[in-house]
Amino acid sequence: PRKPKVEEKAPKKRAPKPKEERPVIPGNFIVKTVDGYFVKKDTFSVYKHEAYVFHDFNLANDLRNKLGGKVVKL
Repeated sequence: PRKPKVEEKAPKKRAPKPKEERPVIPGNFIVKTVDGYFVKKDTFSVYKHEAYVFHDFNLANDLRNKLGGKVVKL
């Protein structure tokens, strides 16, 4: 086997970055997915009035990232 010209070094370990506080974006938001409006864990509804209302956009957006779909402002 041939030797590499430059010695390979192990990648440097990086210190974990402290989590940045996300600003609270107030309002009333619901999550709409392909299955319907999110009501609770593994439960969806066709009706908009049964949907779970989030009072912070970031929480609704985290769930949207997990389930897919979109965030709708009421």
